[in-house]
Amino acid sequence: MESVPSRFDLEEIRKSIGEVEGVEDVHEMHLWAISTDHYSLTAHVFIDDKIQPFCIILAINETLKNKYGIEHSTIQMEHANIHPHGEYGKEFLRHKEEGKVRHETAHA
Repeated sequence: MESVPSRFDLEEIRKSIGEVEGVEDVHEMHLWAISTDHYSLTAHVFIDDKIQPFCIILAINETLKNKYGIEHSTIQMEHANIHPHGEYGKEFLRHKEEGKVRHETAHA
């Protein structure tokens, strides 16, 4: 039975990926051991379309390698308007729009 290797904190990794410039949300993330010292991670990320996607991927891969020793990852970049993942994406877009409105109001 596959499970997250005990040496990793999935929420910490999700937070680290989320801190990469251009990443707006991390979801559908899975991590498993290929062997005792080789790990694989997959994740979907909603991205800011103003940031070059290849830069985002490079930064995510560097973060995973340098902070966690994970050298094999598959990252699926998505835009919530195109790949909303049903209600999840709709809720994400709703919160994003509300945050933008609050931010604009605070600076008015």
